[in-house]
Amino acid sequence: MEPERSELVRIVHMYYEENQTQRRIAEYLGCSRMAVSRYLRKALEAGIVRIEINYDGVFLDLEREMREKFDLQDVLIVPHESGPPLKKRLAQAAAGFLLRRIRPGNVVGVGWGSTLALIPDFLAHTAAMDVVFVPLLGGYGQVSIRMHANQIASRLGELFRCKSYILNAPALVGNIALKGSLMNDPEIKSTLDVARGADIALVGVGSPFAEESTLSDSGYYSSDDLEKLKAAKVECNLLSTIYIDKDGRECGLDMADRNIGVTSEEYKRIPLKIAVAGGHGKLFAVCSVIKHGLVDVIVTDDMTAEFCLGMS
Repeated sequence: MEPERSELVRIVHMYYEENQTQRRIAEYLGCSRMAVSRYLRKALEAGIVRIEINYDGVFLDLEREMREKFDLQDVLIVPHESGPPLKKRLAQAAAGFLLRRIRPGNVVGVGWGSTLALIPDFLAHTAAMDVVFVPLLGGYGQVSIRMHANQIASRLGELFRCKSYILNAPALVGNIALKGSLMNDPEIKSTLDVARGADIALVGVGSPFAEESTLSDSGYYSSDDLEKLKAAKVECNLLSTIYIDKDGRECGLDMADRNIGVTSEEYKRIPLKIAVAGGHGKLFAVCSVIKHGLVDVIVTDDMTAEFCLGMS
């Protein structure tokens, strides 16, 4: 016999207010735990219990719209803020996603940048896992070493207590001959071979001429290189090997040929590509990588997501 409304109220009070288990309630009522589960569902259907979810700071509809519009595997959106607080929010969201998706045996290729450098800060209590972290490109000169791909890969390796690689080379060299010489180095070659076989890529999105661009401040581009970027109207770059102009075209710049790291085609073949970027300076850059299908997962902020949807 189904309980009366008054009995259903008592049951939900015991469950929700007194935090009693379904098993304890079943013993009290002299019925099965499955019956209690059915009564709780009946109370919900009858409106005796109402579930209210607080969506503040969560953007499920916007994430779904982004996934469907741009054919993305997943989208994580955080509330927009200016400056360092936004980078921390993005890094925390990316750290959580990485933990959910990474599997034993995975090789994770790592890019560089100030936001990616914060990701290890949110993985302090990670369980040991049999994975590998490897930089996807060499080091960047005058910026903090904390932002280098080598350093980020090394810190992640320490946190997961697993193997990590170092790519002992600059990210960009002055000429093709020097690149050829470095690429023949056995240590550099073996590290790049591992990077080419990555299952996951974790990258930032560069916007060379944004006000707070780490790339333009790095000192790694010569004045001639910067003029070439401006002349090509580059809005976005990934790993210093993919450059996209304001019209959404991938530019064939010689900087890509002088890059020590995975090539554009090698990057594109990585099965799961996760990009982490947001904020005013990255609006067009994030839009570009999404529209070009250069990422499978984007971690960004609500303002940037709205901008991308409005530009589509």
